[in-house]
Amino acid sequence: MSNTSKSITEKNREKTRTLTVTGIMCGIVIVMSFPFVGTIVLPAVSATIAFLPVIITTIMLGLKPGLVVAFVGGIASLVRALFVVNALSPFFLNPLVSILPRLMIAVMVWLAFKGLMSLPLPKTFDKIPLAVAISAAVGSVTNTILVLGSIYLWHVAPLRNGGPILANFGPPIANQMSEFGILGEPATWLFGIGAANGGIELIVNALLATILVLTLRNAKFAKF
Repeated sequence: MSNTSKSITEKNREKTRTLTVTGIMCGIVIVMSFPFVGTIVLPAVSATIAFLPVIITTIMLGLKPGLVVAFVGGIASLVRALFVVNALSPFFLNPLVSILPRLMIAVMVWLAFKGLMSLPLPKTFDKIPLAVAISAAVGSVTNTILVLGSIYLWHVAPLRNGGPILANFGPPIANQMSEFGILGEPATWLFGIGAANGGIELIVNALLATILVLTLRNAKFAKF
């Protein structure tokens, strides 16, 4: 077999592997959107690791497959909001809350991982575990900040005629807090959610992503 034929065969195998892994990750991110699978659902808060497949796919396969999984995960979050009731779920009917932050996870993870892998460190130092862990942490922080920030921007801040923008995608957050018997200012409440869950999610996602990516890399599923 010629070198050209081998090259074409290898490219086809890589393409097939990428499509297969991306499809599997899409299935996993959908399953993880189910209550109590990839999300800890409480009356007033939702702490999630459901975006972990986005992080893993982006690190292993690149930005485009990561964006595909992120989009599927965002759609799953939107659909889940129709059936799982908590104080935040109505706001996930807004695509700018449920889908856009998921897409940005892939973008930020990809930028972080590419940047860290390009650092000129000594060859004796294995920078892959550190790059994976930090990139996963960046993805987790991105999700927390953009989801809660989007909820505040579109459903709290009075930016249009004295009312929240795109409020038709969900009730004003103050009304939702009142319905669930939550006291305090909306901004303080959202900041509390981020402070309480953000750190935990960051650590869990960094650890799980590192273990899973390194395991899958050893099994030749990653591109690096």
